[in-house]
Amino acid sequence: MDLMENRLRGLGVDWPQVSHVNVYTAHSLTPLLSEVILSRIGPASIHGVNWHYSRPPIKEIEYEMDVRGTRTEPRN
Repeated sequence: MDLMENRLRGLGVDWPQVSHVNVYTAHSLTPLLSEVILSRIGPASIHGVNWHYSRPPIKEIEYEMDVRGTRTEPRN
């Protein structure tokens, strides 16, 4: 979470500007969701967290997170 917050700050934004949080892991997210993730993302938690039950594409890691922020979702 520290790493994600540092990256957001590097872009000049913070959690209130985040509209999507994706987590990729084959491990249970339940123990981390409330206390570690949702408590840290604050206002962004209103949008929830998308858990992709899969291994990240990089073999050396067991957990990957990406975030993005959009005012409106693009229409396809």
